[in-house]
Amino acid sequence: MAKSLSLTNFNIFVVALLIGFGAASYGDSVAADDTMTRTLSVSGLGEVKARPDMATINIGVTTSEKTAAIALEKNTQSMQGIFEAIDALGIPDTDVQTSGFSVNPRYARYNDRETPPDIVGYEVRNNVTVAIKNLDDLGGALDRFVTIGANQINGIQFGFADPQSLQDAAKKAAIEDAKRNADLYAGAAGVKVGRVMSIRDSAAPMPMPMMERAMSFDAAASVPIAPGQQTVSAQVAVVYEIQ
Repeated sequence: MAKSLSLTNFNIFVVALLIGFGAASYGDSVAADDTMTRTLSVSGLGEVKARPDMATINIGVTTSEKTAAIALEKNTQSMQGIFEAIDALGIPDTDVQTSGFSVNPRYARYNDRETPPDIVGYEVRNNVTVAIKNLDDLGGALDRFVTIGANQINGIQFGFADPQSLQDAAKKAAIEDAKRNADLYAGAAGVKVGRVMSIRDSAAPMPMPMMERAMSFDAAASVPIAPGQQTVSAQVAVVYEIQ
């Protein structure tokens, strides 16, 4: 009987110990919650507008002849003239890249779908992408390419030769916008903005290339070009401490 009583007392002691440990743990949890840092999360957008200082054009020659050999020969002659014009403009080789080359048959049109169409000729396409770093040369370059024999110009893309400084300015503007938003929300909530807890660079859209698609060429004058302006954007997500 005494042995059973001792075991019961031991069980009571263990239960009391566990309850005390749980109470202490709960107290620690409450204390931690009371000291939790309050934060304010905001986003910021920065934009910088600037006039493009370069253009990328895609030019080429499409030649159609009865045989692939003749089409290729004539196409090559025209493209050699274009490359000579590129060299004469002082455009370095690093700014010139072949962007497409193809030789395809041309078929006769038949109403009878069961009969395979005959090959009536071949078409050769050769295109190069050229970066022009001086926009003052762009109009004259287009005129010269067309005069030599380029019959394919697939638009003009305006951009920046060195966009890094514009991107940096946009990022700084984004941080300033985030701080302005934080002060606005904190003021409305009756609190103060404290230190910065974290900064995350959000994915901002790159400047969309401005394209000039419809152009009329005049061999007697330089082609008029209007580069306009482009916008470089940056977005950030900032977390501030609330005081």
